[in-house]
Amino acid sequence: MSDVIMKLLDIPKFGETVLVKYPPSFVPEFMVLKVIQYAKMKNIKVLIDDNFDALAILETRLKILGVKYNLDDVYVIKTGGKRKIGNVIAEIKKTSEPRVYFREYAKSFKEISEVLGKYINIVLGIEELFKSMTNPMEMYMSIFEIQKFLGNTHRKAFYLVNKDVLLTLPFPVRVEFSRIASTVVEVIPIATNAHVRILKATNPDFVGREITVDIGEDL
Repeated sequence: MSDVIMKLLDIPKFGETVLVKYPPSFVPEFMVLKVIQYAKMKNIKVLIDDNFDALAILETRLKILGVKYNLDDVYVIKTGGKRKIGNVIAEIKKTSEPRVYFREYAKSFKEISEVLGKYINIVLGIEELFKSMTNPMEMYMSIFEIQKFLGNTHRKAFYLVNKDVLLTLPFPVRVEFSRIASTVVEVIPIATNAHVRILKATNPDFVGREITVDIGEDL
């Protein structure tokens, strides 16, 4: 792994929530592989939130690309979907009531956190979870529940969100999503490179920085 990527992943501290926005591309595959590699080098466990088979889709795309990967050591909280990938240690049933869902999620999350200690949390498919909600109030309530995890110093979280899907959500909800994140990053693929724009960060020195990293060695 390049020093540039290591330094980028070092920027957010434990307790932070990082929103990573990307256009339709292989950015999620690149991000997941790099975060897992980073965590192994730092001897930190990885927990993936797999919403609606997002992890299974990612695995299929990695196979198509011919990229080597190993998800056996990754812990997974699964919501919806049918395919179990990685070490699934909790399953949350998707209900029509967001409060019930987040209550069950918080319960499982607390139990898992006590076992894992410090860990990196990668959240996949959260935008699909929001798309399944029927009114803006449900979305606001859900954002409020996500906000509660901010400041948990056992956790460094990366929410990988498809920018196009995010744009289909009500404007106030999109604004709130960025507001509750302590760091907001946009990743744009250019050939075998990824152009990273830091839109928001707890350290003002990083805000507005743009960095291009080579991902050709992996994808």
